[in-house]
Amino acid sequence: MSASQSAVRSRAEAVQVSRTFDWMILFTLFTAVLGGYHIHYMLTGGDWDFWTDWKDRRLWVTVAPIVSISLPLAFWCSGFCSSVVIR
Repeated sequence: MSASQSAVRSRAEAVQVSRTFDWMILFTLFTAVLGGYHIHYMLTGGDWDFWTDWKDRRLWVTVAPIVSISLPLAFWCSGFCSSVVIR
């Protein structure tokens, strides 16, 4: 096969390769976002969730949910704000 020839031979094969590539990108992005969320939560809210003393027993109920929703909210807000600006 020379450099000027296509790697796919038919339109159906091109569609299949394109869909496979799309799924690979989707899986990679999902894994990166999930890993980023996990790191974010462990660095900011993990201490409130794992180590407890007399003060933490009262505060983790409010801190852990707020910290766990902040990163998804930031992702949503950045997408929402960019769509508002584009319009």
